[in-house]
Amino acid sequence: MPSIAVIRRALQSCGWLLIPVVALNLGFASNLPEAYQPQVFWKDIPVALGFAENVYRVGVFVLPCLVPLAWRSRTQRAGLMLFVVGFALYSASWALLILTPGGTLARSLVGFTSPAWTPGFWLAGLVVMADTSFIARFHPRWPLLVLSVLFLGCHVGHATFVFTRLGR
Repeated sequence: MPSIAVIRRALQSCGWLLIPVVALNLGFASNLPEAYQPQVFWKDIPVALGFAENVYRVGVFVLPCLVPLAWRSRTQRAGLMLFVVGFALYSASWALLILTPGGTLARSLVGFTSPAWTPGFWLAGLVVMADTSFIARFHPRWPLLVLSVLFLGCHVGHATFVFTRLGR
């Protein structure tokens, strides 16, 4: 059974900030255009790219759980604001594709790949907030930054691969 300290840490974790991200993905993914549905989006993706993207995705969702959710310092408040603005941009990228799938922006490379690169904004907010950890002498900022960059590279590469494959 987990100790009270472990439970308290879990309740005070930046991992809670990821709930809206996961909810958006689970709640609206089926509303995205056909190109984003798994049977199309994951078709013919190189195995190494898909594997790397998913490994890095796990990392960027696990590491924030080791970071306390705090806004006492100016840096932490700036990180939280960047996360909120980043999540709003990420949500807007989904809205663009769901509400105007045939629009010029949604059919452009920038619009098509926007759900892949806009997470960079909310991830940057988490990186800024990651100045402390629940684990002694572990500073999660650099590992989270590296994992975020690797994940975004794979994620944007994947979306670009699909965009190109579909001849958009």
